[in-house]
Amino acid sequence: MRYLWMILVLTATGCVSQGTANLTPSTIIETQGLSQVRDALASSCAAASMSVTASTRNNITCSKPLDSGSQGFFYRALLTEPNASMPEIYSSFSIYQRSDGIGVSVTEWVQHQNAFGKTTKNYLKQKKSLRGMQDYLDKLKGRLDGCGPSNCSTKK
Repeated sequence: MRYLWMILVLTATGCVSQGTANLTPSTIIETQGLSQVRDALASSCAAASMSVTASTRNNITCSKPLDSGSQGFFYRALLTEPNASMPEIYSSFSIYQRSDGIGVSVTEWVQHQNAFGKTTKNYLKQKKSLRGMQDYLDKLKGRLDGCGPSNCSTKK
């Protein structure tokens, strides 16, 4: 019964792989330049109460503690050591020039550090997580290209 409970909790917190293909959510912004896309991503991180932890010409990485609600509790209870740091969720956006616009792709992971300094990253590759990341990029494209879901091109 205990193992059933652990599987249920891991599934609810999104920590069990659901056998998805190795896809990376991405989109193409057709009407903005690289710096405008990078600035929009940094602004959206701030709007989501995330901190920009790294920023280069072609990458923005944002993070936020995973301490609110049941996800943070279950992640910490089941997947970290007792003296581990508070887990944080990271979103890393790659921004690159293409012939048809500016490409943006995102990778997300949850990271914590144990008492001895070892950092552990658990990449979010479940269908629900990937779908959420893709939805976010689609909304970003709509906002920057000035179109809605029904009239935006769906090139990737």
